[in-house]
Amino acid sequence: MISNGIEIATSALIAHKYAMDVIGNNIANVNTPGYSRESIVLQTTDPTIIPVISNNKPMASLGSGVKVSQIQRIRNEFLDTEKQNLSTTSGEWSQTSQNLGIVESTFNEPSSTGISAGLNSYWNAWQSVASPDPSSSAARTTLVSQGQLLANQLSTTRKGLTDLQTSNDKDIVAKVQTINDLADQIATLNGQIVKSQASGDANNLLDKRTQLVGQLAGLVNIDYYQDATGSATIGIGGGFLVSNIDVAHIQAKPDSMNKNFNNVVWADSGKSVSITGGELFGLIQSRDVKVQSYIDGLDSLAKSLMSQVNAVHQAGFGLKGETGLNFFVGTNASDMTVNAELVYDPSKIAASGQNVNMSGNGDTAAAIANIRTKASLNSGSTSINDFYQNLISKMGTATSEAKTKVDMNTAMMTQVDTQIASVSGVSIDEEMSNMIKFEHAYGAAAKYIATVQRTLDDLMAVLK
Repeated sequence: MISNGIEIATSALIAHKYAMDVIGNNIANVNTPGYSRESIVLQTTDPTIIPVISNNKPMASLGSGVKVSQIQRIRNEFLDTEKQNLSTTSGEWSQTSQNLGIVESTFNEPSSTGISAGLNSYWNAWQSVASPDPSSSAARTTLVSQGQLLANQLSTTRKGLTDLQTSNDKDIVAKVQTINDLADQIATLNGQIVKSQASGDANNLLDKRTQLVGQLAGLVNIDYYQDATGSATIGIGGGFLVSNIDVAHIQAKPDSMNKNFNNVVWADSGKSVSITGGELFGLIQSRDVKVQSYIDGLDSLAKSLMSQVNAVHQAGFGLKGETGLNFFVGTNASDMTVNAELVYDPSKIAASGQNVNMSGNGDTAAAIANIRTKASLNSGSTSINDFYQNLISKMGTATSEAKTKVDMNTAMMTQVDTQIASVSGVSIDEEMSNMIKFEHAYGAAAKYIATVQRTLDDLMAVLK
């Protein structure tokens, strides 16, 4: 049985040498992003059956040493799932906050060049025409300039918002391609992981897949499942994106019902993908809902402004008796402008409320100036100025809420990352402690094999 002692000592040397190699690999990857700490699992080898002197049991089991049964990847699935969910929410709100910040800068309120200042200057210009001299050429020219300036502010702001929608749409196309690329990589890793797990460990491959899944979760809402073979299945809104090594791509396809923006569909069936989270959802919501609501608000303001001003202006009279003219022309905020006839000849501005002594009458101009306080929007409950202020207030509240959500999710993500690091991260102190433990075991095994060797030498000497 001396040879059995050598085998025991040899197995101990080999096993503890591997244990120190695992520790060395952990230390080497202490700063490697996405690396999961590894732990060696040791197991006794099958015992040797030997005869013994016993009336009850003539045979006994003699331990034969130790072996490495597994190099374990240390992960907590619950924390991984939590991080995926937080990544999805964080991706959505980061895009929302970013886009609302652009909306806020597009409106540029409050400022001396914003629409609010433009509205006040426009109403004041009408008041200046109304009195003290309705025939004043300078006052009429200023009114035309202020009207053009206000129309330009509305159209420029609206164009900034539609440009943001176009930018969002391009980003949606890019995000869809990134999602498909990640799905292809995950499917490839699935195949490699299944093969590696069947013959050994696939820890490095699993780490790579965890990182890719985390990136995917930040882009779109996913459902994640891993089976006993190590293969991952990933779904989006009830449809399968990745199943083992198979991938069902999604596609950004032009939608004629949505201003020719792209709709996200399954490439094989053309059915819409149910997107409820992630950066992709944030972009879609920004493009189709949030930004569009401000465009609709500007259009409502512009239409009401044109309608009310034109209705009063048509009933008034210019310096030469001109009547029935619109002050503004256009369909909404995008093409609103001052009537070219008035730009060319400001004397045609219908400041008078009567067809006699037009140069000294400013009743129509005064009536138009008073529109600023007339409750005409929201079913006759809100004036044009108040409607715009409510729009700006709504924007400020939404922007603040989005920033708060981003901050909250960032804090929660940091907390989960800390928890993951405490489980899966490498602690130099812990590794050094383990190294000492396995080094002592290795040294003891080496002394044991030397003792066995001396015993074997003594036995050989006796037998000679």
